[in-house]
Amino acid sequence: MSRLLVCISTISLIVCAVSLVSAQKKQAESAPESGILDNFDVDSVLNNGRVLKNYVKCVLNMGPCTAEGREMKRVLPDVLKTACGKCSEQHKERLRKVLLKLKNDPKLKEDYNKIIEKYDPKKEYVANLEKFLLS
Repeated sequence: MSRLLVCISTISLIVCAVSLVSAQKKQAESAPESGILDNFDVDSVLNNGRVLKNYVKCVLNMGPCTAEGREMKRVLPDVLKTACGKCSEQHKERLRKVLLKLKNDPKLKEDYNKIIEKYDPKKEYVANLEKFLLS
């Protein structure tokens, strides 16, 4: 039971990061679908390497995805492109926390680089993303 909750939390974390931007975008288009993300415990996912790694694999098309993981993959390009410009403040904080963990943890740095390479291969948005992460 606990393992299932951890897996769900990890998937939700990655989805949270991607859905943060997606939820803001969808607010303009339709009713927001961020309910699961609004109550998402980012810290529990970040503190469980296995669960976090599963989200990373999903985003990189290297492993199975939950519905949240698929949504994250869908919105991640926009998150990188706009440096979370369409995100709510709560979503910005969560996304910043996730990306900084991936970027600064020596065990996860390669995953961060792979995500950037996949979703911004021309490195067009890295400078804005870096500013966002430092803000």
